[in-house]
Amino acid sequence: MTIQRIVFLLLFVGSLSLSASGQQPGQGGSLPDKIDKHFQFLTGTWEYSYQENGKTYNGVWSVRRSENGAALLSHFREVGPKGKVSGNYLHGWNAGSNQLIDNFVSDKNGIGQATYTLISKDKAEGSSESTLPDGTRRTTKLRSEYSPDKIVWTNYQTVLDGQKQPDRVFTFIRQKNTAKTNRPETASATLPDDVKAKMAKQVGTWTTRGTRDGKTFEGLYQAQWNDAETGLIFNSREGHHVLHGMSHWDPQTGAIVEVWATPQGTAILHFEKLDDDRWSGHADLQFDADSPINGVGIELKFHDGGFAFFGDAAPGKLPFSVTNTHVSLDQSMRALQSFGDLFVGGTWVNKEDDSVAEHIYTWLPGEKVLNLRRTGGSYPGVSVYSVHHPTQSVRGYELDNDGVMGIATMVQTRDDQYKLYGHYTGKDDTQDLLLTITQTGPDSVEATGSIRINGKTLPWKARHWTRK
Repeated sequence: MTIQRIVFLLLFVGSLSLSASGQQPGQGGSLPDKIDKHFQFLTGTWEYSYQENGKTYNGVWSVRRSENGAALLSHFREVGPKGKVSGNYLHGWNAGSNQLIDNFVSDKNGIGQATYTLISKDKAEGSSESTLPDGTRRTTKLRSEYSPDKIVWTNYQTVLDGQKQPDRVFTFIRQKNTAKTNRPETASATLPDDVKAKMAKQVGTWTTRGTRDGKTFEGLYQAQWNDAETGLIFNSREGHHVLHGMSHWDPQTGAIVEVWATPQGTAILHFEKLDDDRWSGHADLQFDADSPINGVGIELKFHDGGFAFFGDAAPGKLPFSVTNTHVSLDQSMRALQSFGDLFVGGTWVNKEDDSVAEHIYTWLPGEKVLNLRRTGGSYPGVSVYSVHHPTQSVRGYELDNDGVMGIATMVQTRDDQYKLYGHYTGKDDTQDLLLTITQTGPDSVEATGSIRINGKTLPWKARHWTRK
């Protein structure tokens, strides 16, 4: 329990953000002054302590500035009540929401997200939620108080698997002579034109097919620029596994660096050799606190309409490969139009649930946004679908009557078939949906797939819809 609490403490006071939605630098490539000063304050090495069941436990948290100054990179390690544990983080600034938003991945603590606001230079408040490796959901409120070379952190209103937990207090003390004394790195760094052109090759939406650990998978890969266009934000799906990443340019090594949060741990990719149609380098993998795997060979090969990624076999691992096929903006616009042509007109009915479900699709004025009104059935609510230009994809924004909200990406796989990759959050659970919608007749469709609820994958009962 304490290990999870310390993870959220680290998130709150200076962890790393791998969020696809919230780790952009400030607008124009520079951070607000108070955020820049906050990052300077956190940079260094900290020793922390906390108590559980009358015993005191200790750990070390190391924080450094990213090469472009727009983020913090940090690592923690400790031996606590549950044994050895460690984690890596990326922490950034979201100019749109005026918040610091962090995602983390840890070898024993799953993946989570925290958002918080600097109330003043001496205080911050926020909240976090995560899914542990066994699928258990955890939420907590966060409060942190800062003074020279000291941080006092409190977790409160913590709920683990539906059960309220005791409040916990953590104390961080800066190690002597670890504060950064040289000139702070600027947050307004820009990419060389040739590097920016190379990164641009990854921007967009891609359908994926690959092999990991000897098993094949299908999924989705999306990349878009951060606010300052100094790097990319990644959101990827391997089946039900959602992966987040962020890239930046390292001017000292001349490499494009990608930091990824995976269900197994953290992967840092260094592409040192950047030819026009081939990138190569190495990956450092932190899947186990005691046994990091460094120097694994990696390669990207670009070709017309896509690119392929290859990873060498690491100790105890099989080679990894994935092929990405580009979904162009034109294809997405045609897919939205085709989807509307199929569904607009009449009422679509499903009678397989306890109550009859009815769906009505209409175009909003201008016919660039498709509106869906859902009544009856298991999921009454509203949805809108449109083209999301930063990722060149069809994106659906969905709200159920019970308050569950979600975002889905849709791709057309053939003339009569569409695939939806959805992620939904509600009061008590998170859901990841893989859905295939197939036209079976002029006025009939079938929906099949699977759903993952709080870490557990369940079959999606096939549903059949007819137009009346």
